[in-house]
Amino acid sequence: LLSINATNAPAVLAFNNAKGPFADENLRRAVSKALDYEQGLDGLPKSNVLKYMLEDHCSVVVRPSGTEPKLKFYISVSAADKATAAEVSDEIKAALEKYL
Repeated sequence: LLSINATNAPAVLAFNNAKGPFADENLRRAVSKALDYEQGLDGLPKSNVLKYMLEDHCSVVVRPSGTEPKLKFYISVSAADKATAAEVSDEIKAALEKYL
């Protein structure tokens, strides 16, 4: 997936005050696991997709567009209520926009 892959992107996708394998003291939500679907994973066919599992049961999926020269990002959030989920989603989006 372009120059981003499962081994180098976690540092880019970490967030403020993170605690975890890819944490940075100035960041907040860490990538706890990076999944590369290029060889197929979890019974799924090969795909040019990366999934970053974040702390607090959130994730970011990255894949190239099939029709345009751009990357697509999908943010998944688990939260106690809709307002908190929207806040966390906005925080993740802002962090992604800052680094990408």
